[in-house]
Amino acid sequence: MELPLTRSETRNSFEIPGPHPRQGLAGYHAVSPNYFHTLGIPLLSGRELLTADSARSPLVGVVNRSMAQKYWPDENPVGKTIIAVRIFVQSTAKGSSIQFKPQELEIVGVVGDVRQLGLDALPDPELFMPYTQWPSNEMALVLRTASEPFSLIPVVKKEIWRVDPDQPVTDIKTMDELVSTEAAGRRFVLQLIGVFASIAVVLAAVGIFGVASFWMHQRTHEIGIRMALGAGGRQIVWLVVRQNAKWILVGITAGVASALALTRLLAAYLYAVRPTDPLTFVAVSLLLLAEGLLAVHIPARRATKVDPLVALRYE
Repeated sequence: MELPLTRSETRNSFEIPGPHPRQGLAGYHAVSPNYFHTLGIPLLSGRELLTADSARSPLVGVVNRSMAQKYWPDENPVGKTIIAVRIFVQSTAKGSSIQFKPQELEIVGVVGDVRQLGLDALPDPELFMPYTQWPSNEMALVLRTASEPFSLIPVVKKEIWRVDPDQPVTDIKTMDELVSTEAAGRRFVLQLIGVFASIAVVLAAVGIFGVASFWMHQRTHEIGIRMALGAGGRQIVWLVVRQNAKWILVGITAGVASALALTRLLAAYLYAVRPTDPLTFVAVSLLLLAEGLLAVHIPARRATKVDPLVALRYE
């Protein structure tokens, strides 16, 4: 049984019997009872696998949502039967032999999808069967705990070795670590982009502040005349902000248009977020607008503190 996000999966074919038999392909997973509850996979319909689903009871299986929608799009698959390939290992005096036999099993439940092959891969059809009916030579033990997971490692190892002293216990990880490892590459790229974006925002603010300061310096005489004729500080600030705001809006519009054109380059690095998320674009645009207006407002306020007589004598 391969755990989610491990980019590992055993896929096999199966057949849907009927007047017009169909072939299918799904990931095969041999699991024990309470597997879905342990990993937090929701049960959508039917029932989960039970302890009563033993090697002597009728063969059963649980499918995920993707498998149900792909092969039974207009009906509930619970109660349907499929023919899956069952593996038998026989030991003889000459060694072990593997036999593949088609076996009919009943679908007893449908569960939610999991990302088996990574966060960037859409869920594939998955078939879960009782471990007692589909034994495997490999096993992964999954524990759900309310305490710190690593504190249970010595106890778990002790219990495993009590059953089989020669059983190796390796590759112990939490699900948070699996998720972190899976997202490490994209997280680094996005953090790097975030650093460059932050630098760009700072440079934009410095640039706007510099241009506004130069503009105010060039128009000091004009501002002195306006103030001498009775213009107040608020009127001067509003004049400066209004004249610069239109250029800020032009820059933001051009930036948003460019970002929309380049969003597909980031699509592979996003999970559960659309590249053209409207809320993100609106929030960033408002942030840049506020930054630009603040960068303009500072030199404008400074200009209102200049003595009109000094401004009138300014060349």
